Amino acid sequence: MERVRDGSAGAVDAFGVGPVPRPTEPRSASAEGDPQVNVVYYLDRFPKLSQSFILNEIYELTQRGHRVAVFSATEPDERLRHDEYAELDVPVYYAPAPSVSQVATVVTSGDFDPRAVLGTLALIDPKQYAGALYLAHHATAFVESLPFEPDLIHGHFLNWPKLGAVYTGSRLDLPVTMTAHAYDLFEEPSHALLGTVLDNLTRVVTISEYNDEYLHRTFEPVTPVEVVHAGVRPEKYRSTGESVEGRLLSVARFVEKKGLAYAIDAVARLRERRPRIEYHIVGTGEREASLRRRARKRGVEDVVTFLGSVSDERLVAEFDEAQVFVLPCVVASNGDRDGIPVALMELMAMETPPVSTTVSGIPELVSHGANGLLVSPRDVAGLTDAVERLLCDDELRHRLGRTARQTVESEFNVHNEVESLLTVFERAVAEHGVEEYG
Repeated sequence: MERVRDGSAGAVDAFGVGPVPRPTEPRSASAEGDPQVNVVYYLDRFPKLSQSFILNEIYELTQRGHRVAVFSATEPDERLRHDEYAELDVPVYYAPAPSVSQVATVVTSGDFDPRAVLGTLALIDPKQYAGALYLAHHATAFVESLPFEPDLIHGHFLNWPKLGAVYTGSRLDLPVTMTAHAYDLFEEPSHALLGTVLDNLTRVVTISEYNDEYLHRTFEPVTPVEVVHAGVRPEKYRSTGESVEGRLLSVARFVEKKGLAYAIDAVARLRERRPRIEYHIVGTGEREASLRRRARKRGVEDVVTFLGSVSDERLVAEFDEAQVFVLPCVVASNGDRDGIPVALMELMAMETPPVSTTVSGIPELVSHGANGLLVSPRDVAGLTDAVERLLCDDELRHRLGRTARQTVESEFNVHNEVESLLTVFERAVAEHGVEEYG
């Protein structure tokens, strides 16, 4: 993958680096025979382990023959082990960490008109505003250096850095679309700022009907909002049908909204009823120490195994070996909650039935009694009973697992979802006044 850092291939005239001439190529058909789309992804950090859905999306676009470039506000702070990342070949630019003088130079340069987003200065912390201008300056330079003419800018998460995407689109006269997820909507957001960002995008995508209803109820956006699910590659996940008796699994970041503490409590209860049980947890995060303490306090540290980050190959093996997947999501104390966790899609593609909760958009993926089981959040007794029910009933477990895979293949398949996303892109370009593809 081609990576660009510290302005080496991005025009940053405020720092004495002139624009790089951009040879343009005529637009051609994609590998699927559709008109080719040239899209610049504007992201906070790429790649990121907990955001494999972004990687899946970009990978699928490139596999179809579309041109993609990535602007990342910061460099990754973790090693990504996904096969798709190793195979990806797109230009990636990481904005250099700014000094105070560099930010001041950009802010006072006059390159960006604050009126590009009406009312921004009154809605945002001055440091965030300056940071957004700084990122926009680098993003503009990167886009101008590309060897193809972009059709639009697309990003993920409606947070303050995405003002930089709006400024970049305004400067370059490009439509800007954005996908809204979960923390950006629910984790104590600035509603005034979010509303301003929403209303200055060409189109908005969100990952669930739950989010769509929330956006319309809370913001009444003038910008069209469309639901496009995150998706996985079902062909990557194939069950051998050889699970380990009594094996439970969770794959999640160690944060409050994942509810892993309640899973450990359920394991403690289950052990009293079924001595032969083991619980594997894949993931890392800020709550690891407290989760380990909870396992010790509940007397199950000998059956709870923390695996950390694992390779794609190991992850598939863990999905395959588990009899039941447990993800007892909750609404966190700061309002944050899951959208529709990708880990649920991945394990369901492996025909492993999930036990999860009725939080947010999860019931749009997991239908109780059809392809998994759902309980109320923080209901340890209900969680325990649901897991035990699947462990004790082989026929039910296998039936739910088969239906789970069918759900992912038909409704949460990245191949289908990218088709929907491309339709959004085409509408955004047309509505922006740019000539339609072809």
